[in-house]
This record gives sequence, C-alpha cells and structure tokens, in this order.
Amino acid sequence: MSYAPKVTPVLDTSAYTVGDVMFAPVEIPNVTSRLGGDVTLIGFQVTDESDQAPAFDIYLMDGNVSLGTINTPPSISDALASGDILGGPFRITTGDYVDLGGVRTAKVVVDTHIMNCAVDKTSVWIAAVIQSAVTLAVDSIKIRPMFL
Repeated sequence: MSYAPKVTPVLDTSAYTVGDVMFAPVEIPNVTSRLGGDVTLIGFQVTDESDQAPAFDIYLMDGNVSLGTINTPPSISDALASGDILGGPFRITTGDYVDLGGVRTAKVVVDTHIMNCAVDKTSVWIAAVIQSAVTLAVDSIKIRPMFL
C-alpha cells in the first residue's frame, strides 16, 4: 500500500532564523494498518505557496515530541531524542525546488528508510528545523511524505 498524505503545518509569520524550529509536530495518522507496524519512507513532495524555496530539515517521530518552541533553536532532551526520533534529518534544500510561477515545488527521494510506529500507535509525527532566513505565510508549506 502506498500512502502520501498532505500535511499543512502551522507556521510562524515572523522572520525565521537559520536553525530554528519551523513548526510543531503534526500527526500523520494511519501510516500503517496495525499498532506498532512498520512503514517505509521513500521521499517527500513539498509545495511552497510563498514562492521562497525555504531549506529545512524534516524529522519523523513516533510520538508528539516537541523539538522546542517555534522560531527558536531546538531544545530536546537526550532521552526523547534517542527514543522518539525515527528518522531525520531529511533535508529539503533551496536547490531542490522548481519555480512554477507563483509557487515552488520540490520532490526529494530519500534512501529507503524503514520505521516502526510506537507499539500502541499507527501514526508518526513530522516536525522541521528551518535552514533559511525567510518569512512565510501561516499555511504556505504543504508536505507530502511518501510511504510504502
């Protein structure tokens, strides 16, 4: 079964600084049909409606674990990082985007990455750290993680 849900994270509309948390974790439900099941990540499709091509690092987690406060540097404990981060960073670079006029889009293929959901979950969570100094609209980034 392939699965490519659209995730629209809530973004800060203030200027970002390189290395700050881009958005709070967003649940991606039902990536597997059984509790604690495994899923294979093969890539991401990103649409930037702000037409700025921001670079950022994506992290996938097995729970709603905060990377820290949005628009400040990440602050995550060693225990949480070692137990809850399933994958990342998966980098989206400015050069990955294609300009389609008023919008930019990027498709990034990753090395096949197999993850297990938490034993009592069928979801994973996505969060990101910005790698560009940009100002974005609140809902201007759409991310489609691609799973098999």
